[in-house]
Amino acid sequence: SDGREYLYQAGATVTRMQPSRGLAGEEGQVVTVVGENFEQTGELSCRFGLNGTVRGLFMSSTLIACTAPSRGAGTVQVSVSLNGAESSDGHALFEYGSVGELTGVSPSRGPMSGGSMITVHGTSLVSTGTYTCLFGSRQVKGTVVGTDSVRCATPSSSVASTLGLRLMMAGATLPGSVSYDYYETPTI
Repeated sequence: SDGREYLYQAGATVTRMQPSRGLAGEEGQVVTVVGENFEQTGELSCRFGLNGTVRGLFMSSTLIACTAPSRGAGTVQVSVSLNGAESSDGHALFEYGSVGELTGVSPSRGPMSGGSMITVHGTSLVSTGTYTCLFGSRQVKGTVVGTDSVRCATPSSSVASTLGLRLMMAGATLPGSVSYDYYETPTI
């Protein structure tokens, strides 16, 4: 023995992504990389495929937030680097999906008091996506209920009116808009 001591440290390991799918061609989609042995370093980064390296935000030894770079449709491997050069053990897959589109809503009208459950229909909706229903400028959390459907509870409205209803996924507004009508609840 030459008297030298060596320190071995467990490397960073990626196990999954949250969410694991986003929209192709969109900027600003924040994802969380889940794994082990992450460290806060000046060179912390996430690699999306071969050429998509972005700075990582250290959240804990098991979580890093990264903004997915804009890409075309397809699936890429995501890894983490603590030093800007070496990649983590393991990787997760991130799918860039085609942009969905809002096509309809049922029912298309409800009382001003709100609280009605509606189903928003679309094409190419991501089943693992995080959705928000936009009633004019009011946001309501949506829940995926099946292929190309999201359910939302209507917010209340102070006036009987027709609002444009849109759908957002991971912070990006999807193409298409439908109308939702608020009516006064009749009193007897």
